[in-house]
Amino acid sequence: MTGKAWQIKNPYREEKREVTQVSQATDLLRRLHERSPTGFAIGLHIQFTTPRYFFQSYSKEWLDAYSAKGFVMNDPIVHWGFSNEGSIRWRDLAQTDPLGVLSEAAKFGMCFGMAASVMRGSSRSIAGFSRGDREMTDVEMAGIHKDLRALHDATIGMQTLSPEIHDTLLTVAAFALTGREFDLPALAAVLSVVGYSINDKIVVFDRVREIFRSSRKGDPAEILGGLNATPEQID
Repeated sequence: MTGKAWQIKNPYREEKREVTQVSQATDLLRRLHERSPTGFAIGLHIQFTTPRYFFQSYSKEWLDAYSAKGFVMNDPIVHWGFSNEGSIRWRDLAQTDPLGVLSEAAKFGMCFGMAASVMRGSSRSIAGFSRGDREMTDVEMAGIHKDLRALHDATIGMQTLSPEIHDTLLTVAAFALTGREFDLPALAAVLSVVGYSINDKIVVFDRVREIFRSSRKGDPAEILGGLNATPEQID
C-alpha cells in the first residue's frame, strides 16, 4: 500500500438503485403489454445483433413459425429499426418485406402493428407492437414510443446488473407479461431474494473495510485473501 485511499461503493445504495430501476422497467413493460393486445417483442441495448435484454409476449404458435421459417434475418421491423429512429406502422413496411413476414403474422392474429426504434449514444433498442382489431392511432403510437424510450433509459444503467437483480427483473417481468397476479406471497419471495443478496454484500464489504483498516501496509491481494479469516485472526 502506498497510502492511497481505497474507496468502496456502498453496496446497499447500489442495490437500492437497481431495485428502483427494476420497478420502473416492470411498470413500463406492463403498460406496453396492455397497449399491445396481440403481443410485442422488445430488444433492449442491442450490441451488434444481440440485445442485452429481450422481452416478448407473442403467442407460442407465432414464435414457433417465426423460428422455423428463419424470419429474423428478413424481418422488416428489425431492418427498419437498425437504420431509423422513431416509429412506423407495419403497413408502411410492406415494400421492405419481400418474404411476407408481416402478412404471415396476420395469420396468427397480428393484423396491425407498429415498429419503434430508440438510439442513445451507441445503444439502440428495437421493438414491434401488435394488435388484431385495428390500426393504432397516432396518439397511441406516440405513447408507445414514449414508453419504449423510458424503458430504454431506465435500463441503460443495467449493463452491469448484479446477477440477483438481473434475475429479479426477468422474474417480475414474467408476471407482468403473463398477466398473473403478483400477490403478497410472490412479492415477499422476490424481496426476500433481493434482501438476502443485499445482506450478503454488506457483510462482505464490511469485512473488506475491517481488513484494510488493520493492514494498511499489506499487499491488496494478500489482504483480500483474508476474507475468510475470523475476527480474532484479523485482530
